[in-house]
Amino acid sequence: MDALSGNSSDKNSFRQTLNSHLDQLRNGVGLSLIVADSALYTAKTLQDLGDFPWISRVPETIGGTQELILAVSNEWMQTRPERAYTALCASYGGIKQRWLVVYTQSARERAEQR
Repeated sequence: MDALSGNSSDKNSFRQTLNSHLDQLRNGVGLSLIVADSALYTAKTLQDLGDFPWISRVPETIGGTQELILAVSNEWMQTRPERAYTALCASYGGIKQRWLVVYTQSARERAEQR
């Protein structure tokens, strides 16, 4: 593998790296799951992964994500449990997914300070 330029777009370079090395990682190393930051979460990258399992954070810049988070966490913001979560079915880039919306009191307090 080659080191990536610090000036390259994470979303594009990440997809190119996955496409170049996914078969090698799956067959040669036995990779069975990809866990990545939100750079993985583009429609093209998810489509390229096909049915290969992955876990990523959904960027709040994806249309409707912030509204969805507020809708499902409204009760949590009022009752302020220490932590809570809910699972939702979603589709992005033509790929069916399961999203977890996670709430923690400490994250809420940090957001309020900002």
